[in-house]
Amino acid sequence: MEALVHICREGCRMIGPQDKAFRKDRRPCSFEACRGLELLVPHFSSCKSRTTGGCVLGWRMWQVLELHSWLCSDPDTCRVPL
Repeated sequence: MEALVHICREGCRMIGPQDKAFRKDRRPCSFEACRGLELLVPHFSSCKSRTTGGCVLGWRMWQVLELHSWLCSDPDTCRVPL
């Protein structure tokens, strides 16, 4: 969850909030899960079968976002989508 919040709030190497400018010379992130999430988020945005029995990757990202929504302690200012 920390890596997801980090990506949505600060941005990482490839993706992040729209108001952030990314530099190509950024250091590798301290969150091990960021690399996987950075690959999963673009897939999720274009995935057409995010339901059970459909695309496993799309469904997995949906589960991560849903779990975050249950655990989020600050939903009014949270930048994680959905």
